[in-house]
Amino acid sequence: MSSSFSGHFSLSWLAHRVHLQQRVSSSCTRCIRTFQHQQRREASSASASTSASSHDGKVHKHHHHPSSDSGNATTQTFHTRNGKVKIDLSNRSLIGVHQSRGERAYQEDTFAVQAIDVDGDECRRALSSGDSSSSSSLAGSPTAKPRGEEGSTGNDQSSSSTGDSDSQNVEQSLYCAVFDGHNGSQVSQFLSSHLHNRLLSVKQSEANAIVSNYRALGGYMRRYKGGLLSGMVEPPAPRRMKRIERELKVDEERRAREDRGEIEPSSRNNEEVSTTSQDEKSAKPAKEYPPWNLLQRLEAGFLKTDLEIIETEKDAGSTATVALLHSLDTPRNPFFASEELHLILAHCGDTRAILCTLPHGVAVRLTETHHPEARTETDRLMRIRTGAVTDSFGESRWAGSLANTRAFGDAHYKALGVFSEPQLISQVIKGSENAFLILLSDGVTEVLSDQEICDLSSRGYTNPAHAARNVISFAESVGAQDNLTCIIVPLQGWGKVKGADGTLKRRELRVANYEGRSNRQNRM
Repeated sequence: MSSSFSGHFSLSWLAHRVHLQQRVSSSCTRCIRTFQHQQRREASSASASTSASSHDGKVHKHHHHPSSDSGNATTQTFHTRNGKVKIDLSNRSLIGVHQSRGERAYQEDTFAVQAIDVDGDECRRALSSGDSSSSSSLAGSPTAKPRGEEGSTGNDQSSSSTGDSDSQNVEQSLYCAVFDGHNGSQVSQFLSSHLHNRLLSVKQSEANAIVSNYRALGGYMRRYKGGLLSGMVEPPAPRRMKRIERELKVDEERRAREDRGEIEPSSRNNEEVSTTSQDEKSAKPAKEYPPWNLLQRLEAGFLKTDLEIIETEKDAGSTATVALLHSLDTPRNPFFASEELHLILAHCGDTRAILCTLPHGVAVRLTETHHPEARTETDRLMRIRTGAVTDSFGESRWAGSLANTRAFGDAHYKALGVFSEPQLISQVIKGSENAFLILLSDGVTEVLSDQEICDLSSRGYTNPAHAARNVISFAESVGAQDNLTCIIVPLQGWGKVKGADGTLKRRELRVANYEGRSNRQNRM
């Protein structure tokens, strides 16, 4: 990974560089040109993908593994009024990433940081869809969530971000994701390397086949309607059978009335015409739907990828939290310098996304926890007679085994309602009103509150990588045992949190109490 940028420039300097109100001096211009020259010189050796894996069971911090999918990129290019600026996402001073294996023998958490191009029209349709999301709320931030709005064929796009960021049809987006594997790291590693390309390559014309294949898994899935894709797919089989039964009943009643002489018998020619008409009706081409939006694309991509995984992997699974960020400024600015950003989240499981808001660093949780006891999941799964079982640690397990009711993989539990339909959130946020976005695995969130995490990250740090390391280190100091992953994405308000650290005293007490306990007590 190239670290040349961090040796010459700080994050705050580059943010200042791309602000529209600032005039770039000639000396700064020479520095930028030097940086660009270094970028080109080192491009051949730079990694194509920012991800982490655990083939040897060891923790790989900030380790980059090239993906087998072509077109991966960690560079974004912006044409600002002050000139052309390239952003290297693999730079540790831009996005903070830190991991630990905890007390586990293997690292099953993985992550990904990519530069991708998304369809600009799909982004705009996601913003303009009418309903508001009840999943989370941000003061002063409009929220959009579609109501099964139907969609269009997305362009087949490479995940490399080489186009003009001001294009009408392409939006350069930052793609960040955390994956928490269970029963092995096979699924989380696959998602780290391939999910972003699967999301970009899925087509609207595949929606019906994807949902139909999901229903073919049986059990709970037979009734699956398709979530946001429901408006562009055939209804579940029970509904089609009811329609057929109604048509047969009407036909029987008509024939009975003919036999009683109440109506004139239908001629054979009429019957033949009717049959032909029905055949022609069934042979009609597939119905065309209005263009889909980015949220529907993400849902289709999640479901299709899940089907691909369970073809070969029967035991392992993984949760996922995926965040997409792209600038709404004119001209476009990098994520850390943008005044307005479109934030999209696709989430399933118990990984988490939190927004740290200004001025006092208040934590706003953006994602739900898909555990059996969650209200939304209880309502969804109440039709399945298999219920949640509480284990000896007081934790709910679906079907006596799984902590999560939404995940990739877990092939044996699909019929019991464990699927990968994501919680989807689309919001416009103001960079100047938020310090950072943070993505976490449950190894962190099961020992730290959201506010503790934000307080640990928001004060005294200029480099987000140091802040991410602090979160992981403190979690371990108070007894975290699971794999831990933390990704911090700084926004325009980075380093501007004011006021006292509200959880400092509590954290000090927690560390003192934990250190005073015996090893046996700490394991309990």
